[in-house]
Amino acid sequence: WDGERFTTYTVEDGLADNTVEGICQDQQGNLWFATGYGGSRGLAGGLSRYDGERFTTFTIADGLPSNWVTSVLESRSGALWIGTLGRGVSRYDGKSFANFSERDGLAGDRVWAIAEDPRGNMWFATGRGVSRYDGVRWTSPDRGEEAGSGEVYTLCADREGILWLGSGGGGLSRYDGEHLENFTAREGLA
Repeated sequence: WDGERFTTYTVEDGLADNTVEGICQDQQGNLWFATGYGGSRGLAGGLSRYDGERFTTFTIADGLPSNWVTSVLESRSGALWIGTLGRGVSRYDGKSFANFSERDGLAGDRVWAIAEDPRGNMWFATGRGVSRYDGVRWTSPDRGEEAGSGEVYTLCADREGILWLGSGGGGLSRYDGEHLENFTAREGLA
């Protein structure tokens, strides 16, 4: 949208897949697109970077753990974090990918969303809860039965460092680093 009209970009323009599941802009102004896996349509999927003129796509061949990319976020330190469906998360430093999965301590290998808190911790919404990476180790706070179990689809770290978690069937949870509070329809959540 340039203020007057939309321009649509597709695989014909170099985008990895026509299903875009996440977008972020890096500190250099490049746009990054997390694309779904269009294998049934003959498309490859992957992570596409748009520099304003052309698309560059990164796939398994470049070091990504999966071509089905669900989320992408650049941390304040400049690392690009990439969530995948079923193969964990990847950190891209501009040269190579470092991949992390359940074997490394990630709660689940389906990564739906990524956030960074004010202290620089990275948070990951997964198919088996939420995980935090502090740059050294992975932890997964116990959400408890009252907070629902399983999928966490979205998350946000607010300015105060409170982590908000949206889950399938478990409502909305608020985590302050020590205490978890859950909100469902009983508390007024739509």
